Order: sequence, then structure tokens, then C-alpha cells
Amino acid sequence: MTILIKPLNKVEKYNKSYVFIVNNRANKIQIKNEIKKFYNVLVKNVNTIICYKQKKNKSTKKGFLKSKTFKKAIITLEKGNFINFKKNT
Repeated sequence: MTILIKPLNKVEKYNKSYVFIVNNRANKIQIKNEIKKFYNVLVKNVNTIICYKQKKNKSTKKGFLKSKTFKKAIITLEKGNFINFKKNT
């Protein structure tokens, strides 16, 4: 099972927080271990958010389109650690 799907952006420079889109079935421990293994950093905290489907009004024959449900993980790193996306991707 692929846990990390893609990184979104860096939230705060001071807190070293990063946002990733992750698999819907992944828990916080799996996300933390995957970040440690892939980026070689120490993770302080993991918060998750499930973003549910939303109806969008588009001019189509069906009328409404639905977006997919996805899960975000907000990763806070220990002091002195950072992720360099250009090097790792």
C-alpha cells in the first residue's frame, strides 16, 4: 500500500510543518514511519484531516460534479530538521 501520494506545500516556516496527501486507509503511525524512511527526518507530530466529497456546480449535462474524498496529513518536524523537496523528488 502506497502511503504518501504527494506533498502539497510547506505550511509554516517557524513550526516546520508540511502538508501531504496520503492514502485514506493510512494511520498516523504508518505516515510517521513513511516520512522517517523516505525523507530521513525526525517527526514530532502528525495531524490528519479527511476532506470529504463536495458538489461543484459545472455546466454539464449531469449538472453537478463530485470531487474525490482524500486525506491530508500535517507533519511537524523536530527542531533542526527540514525537507528538501527538490532533492528527494
